[in-house]
Amino acid sequence: MNKRAQHSVWAIDSMPSYIIFILFVTFSATLFVVFAQYYSADQYVLADEIKEEIVSERFITTCFTTNAGIIAWENFKKETINECYNVEESSKESAYQLTLSVNGDTQTIRTANWKNKPADQIATQNIQIMKEGIIAEGTLKIEAYNG
Repeated sequence: MNKRAQHSVWAIDSMPSYIIFILFVTFSATLFVVFAQYYSADQYVLADEIKEEIVSERFITTCFTTNAGIIAWENFKKETINECYNVEESSKESAYQLTLSVNGDTQTIRTANWKNKPADQIATQNIQIMKEGIIAEGTLKIEAYNG
């Protein structure tokens, strides 16, 4: 057999090895991409405590509190929440229900898109509330669900 024939036979003999190698590399690359997407998606999920804090701060600091961080009982009304978080009834944005309690009195307000569904997230915070000129410790409960 001449050298040229021997060389071409070597290529045919090693072809199954090349095919197996290509399949292995393809399989490995696919697994890498799948696992990378799976684990990287988990890195961007916020912890429930952080979500609760963000939601609480949004309403407490921007909507109902005075400069001293005290909620005025008289300002805790539907008009105030609609100014602070303006959504339509048919909106798919997150919906909120806030319940303020102090000295046995409770007041509940909701965003326009609240539909009396079970809440996905519930955060309760102790906060100072001014009612009829008297400052007392009370609680603010924020319930939320994604529209």
